[in-house]
Amino acid sequence: AIKALADVFVDNPTYNAHSTAMDTLWGALPLATLPEQKFAARVGASLLAALGSSATVARNLEDLKAMVSRMASCPACLRRHRRRLEANRWREPLYDTVRAVRNFEVSLQLMWEVSRDAGEA
Repeated sequence: AIKALADVFVDNPTYNAHSTAMDTLWGALPLATLPEQKFAARVGASLLAALGSSATVARNLEDLKAMVSRMASCPACLRRHRRRLEANRWREPLYDTVRAVRNFEVSLQLMWEVSRDAGEA
């Protein structure tokens, strides 16, 4: 509920927000992130890509600071980001649980078939 009062969520570059970022994006709160080398530092960028909203992924620390400053001083920009997040929440795969379950079931079926067929050889 406190996230509803924020204008932008600034992700920690060293260790991204993970499930907090998922909740943040579901609530249409813009997420600004800077991906680094390690997996834990690329989660925010991956979530934004899966949501079709990579515009708030910074290239470097200066870019991140400038992006956050721009968003904080531009209410119209924030509204545009929020609207995009709200719309993409229903269009993009990030929150499509039905698709994720279906894909997981297909993967399990394929693994079973490969395992079964390997035993027949």
